Amino acid sequence: MLRKLRIVIGILVFCSLSLFFFNVIDSLGILAKIQLIPALLAANLLSILFLSIMTLLLGRLYCSILCPLGIMQDIVIWVSRKASKNKKRFTYDPAWTKLRYAVLAIVVVAFFAGFALIPAILDPYSIYGRIATHLLSPVWLSINNLLAIVSDKFELYYIAKKTIHVQSIEAMLLSIGFLLVIGFMAWKYGRLYCNTICPAGTLLGTLSRFSLFKISINPVKCNHCSLCAATCKSSCIDSKTQRIDYSRCIDCFDCLENCPQNALTFTTRFSTKPSGKNADVTDIKVINMKAADTEVSRRRFLTTGALSMFGVAVSVAGATASPSAGSAGENQPVLPPGAKSNKHLSSNCTSCHLCVSKCPNQALKPMSIGYGIGAVMQPAMDYRKGYCDYECNLCGMTCPTDAIQQISLEQKQKIKIGYVVFNQTHCVVETDNVNCGNCAVHCPTKAITMVTYKDKKIPSIDLSRCIGCGSCEYHCPTNPRAIHVVGFAEHK
Repeated sequence: MLRKLRIVIGILVFCSLSLFFFNVIDSLGILAKIQLIPALLAANLLSILFLSIMTLLLGRLYCSILCPLGIMQDIVIWVSRKASKNKKRFTYDPAWTKLRYAVLAIVVVAFFAGFALIPAILDPYSIYGRIATHLLSPVWLSINNLLAIVSDKFELYYIAKKTIHVQSIEAMLLSIGFLLVIGFMAWKYGRLYCNTICPAGTLLGTLSRFSLFKISINPVKCNHCSLCAATCKSSCIDSKTQRIDYSRCIDCFDCLENCPQNALTFTTRFSTKPSGKNADVTDIKVINMKAADTEVSRRRFLTTGALSMFGVAVSVAGATASPSAGSAGENQPVLPPGAKSNKHLSSNCTSCHLCVSKCPNQALKPMSIGYGIGAVMQPAMDYRKGYCDYECNLCGMTCPTDAIQQISLEQKQKIKIGYVVFNQTHCVVETDNVNCGNCAVHCPTKAITMVTYKDKKIPSIDLSRCIGCGSCEYHCPTNPRAIHVVGFAEHK
C-alpha cells in the first residue's frame, strides 16, 4: 500500500511539475519553491521547515515523491526492469561517505562564496528543469502540433499549433549530456547519482538518520534470502547482516512488497530493537559476496569518472570566472528585471531555466560561455528572438531561488535593465533611403521619437525614459540591428 501511494504521488508531482515547465499549467509554482536547493538559496524558511520536518518524520521521502530528477530516475529504473530478464539485480553496496560529504562541502563553500554555478551543476531540480525546458518541452510541443494537424483534418479546431523555440544549443547539448549520464547510471545502478553525488540527497540523508519512522528488519522472520537487497535501488540493505543504511534509504518501499517473509516493516524507530540489527551502516567496508565486489568496482569506476568531470568543471570555473565578467562595455548581458545585478544573479541562480520556459515572448535565453564560466547557463535577454513585455513580470513571480526577485508590475516598469545604442549607419534611412519608425512605434515608454533628418525621419533617444526592454531592437528590421540594448551590470 505504501509503495502504491508513493508511486501515485510521485507521478502526480512529476507530471504536474513537467506541465508547469511546458506552460500547460500556470498555478503550480509551489512545487518549484519546495525543492531543497532552491529553497536554501532563497532562504525560504517555510519550505526548509516543511522539508526538514518531513525528513525527520519519514526519512528521505522527498527523493521519491518531490524531486523530479529522482522520479525520472525511478521511471528509467522501472523501464530497465521491464526490459531486463534479471528483474531483481541490485546488490548491497557500502556508502561512499567521504566522496558524498566532499561533494556536499564543495557545494556549501560555493554557496557561501556566492558562486551558484557549482550548485547549478549538481542540483537535481535544476538538472531536471534544464532537461524539461530544452529537451522534453520541444517533444511535448511536437506532439501538440501533430495532434493539431490531425484535429484540423477533422475540422476540430480545439488544439492550437505552437512555435518550437531552441533557446540555446549549448544548454540543449548540456541537457542531453546530463540525461545520458544520469539515465545510464539509473538504468545500470539505480539511485547511484542520488546517493553518491547529489548534494540534496547527502544533506537529507544526514537528517534521515534521525527520522521517526524507518524501515525495520525483523531478525526472527528474516531468512537472509536477499530479495530485499536485490530490489533496493539505493543498494542500502545488507541482508547478510540485516542492516539498513538509513542515510541512503529513499523510502521507495519496494523492499516491503518483495519480502516473502514479511520481515520488513515501516515503523517507528522506538519499535526496533537496539541490538544493532538496523543500525546505520555507512562505515561498513567489507561485502562478503563476489557479485557485490564486482558491482562496487563498476560503481567506483563510474563515480570516479563523474567526480573527475566535476573537478575539472570546478577548476576551470575557479580559474576563469570573475565577478566582473561582462560587467562593462557592450558585452554586458541584459539581465531580467528583478535580477538586480551580475553579482546577485550569479550568487543565487541555479539555472533551472524555469524563467526561460515561462517567458511569453521567448526573450530569455541561457547565456553562453562568452560571458564567463560563472555566468554559463544563467538567463539573459536575447532581443533578436523577443523582447521584455512591458506588462509582464512572470520571471520574478516563478523564480524559486529569488535570483530574479518578485517585483510588482509597477516596479518592473521603472527598473532600468539597460540602455539603447543607435547606429545610424545600419538604419534603413541610410541604407535604403526609406522611412521606418518601427522602434518608436513599439517603444512602451516613449523614449524614442522620430526627428527630421534630411528629408526623412530618424530615431532620437531619451535615455532618461529608456528602461532597456528591447522592444525597439526586436522590431528593428535591419541585420545587424541599427538599434540595440546594452545591459547594466547593476540595475538602476
